[in-house]
Amino acid sequence: MAIDTKIRKDEYFDDLEVMSPESREKYFNKKLAETVSNSYQNASAARKILDGAGVSPSEVKAIKDLEKLPITRKADLIEMQKNNLPYGGFLCIPEDEVQRVFISPGPIYEPMQHIGIQWFAKSFWAAGFRKGDVVINTFTYHMSPAGILFHEGIRDCGATVIPMGTGHIEILLKTMLD
Repeated sequence: MAIDTKIRKDEYFDDLEVMSPESREKYFNKKLAETVSNSYQNASAARKILDGAGVSPSEVKAIKDLEKLPITRKADLIEMQKNNLPYGGFLCIPEDEVQRVFISPGPIYEPMQHIGIQWFAKSFWAAGFRKGDVVINTFTYHMSPAGILFHEGIRDCGATVIPMGTGHIEILLKTMLD
């Protein structure tokens, strides 16, 4: 299916880069408050962490309120996942809505639900990727998310992706020359 980048930009890419600083701050504050509230309501681990710190989701209304949130260290997250497999109580959606699971070093299981156009696409769009561009993606395509997330972000901009992954230097050079 061909992608009409004009429609996709108008439909999916908010104009954060052209908002006034005040509007952008208001936007991010709203998203932060929604995220904290959603996490508290739907993820038992987030609720336990906030309750343990004596922080109510209603207290997190702005970026400056991030300092109220307790730090969860990687080691703590790994332990929480071991004790409550597979996601440690951090999943905010029904398990049958998880489309992919990535594994980060640790291991830490990272569920991903399709969220339409994703934030990587916004970066690639801002960098100028468009339909007609051909991109060799040398990030890995395995249990860490970089390869597939970059791939999908570049595709959301309309560009063609060659999924190279890591290694294969001779093939990479030949492909670039071709």
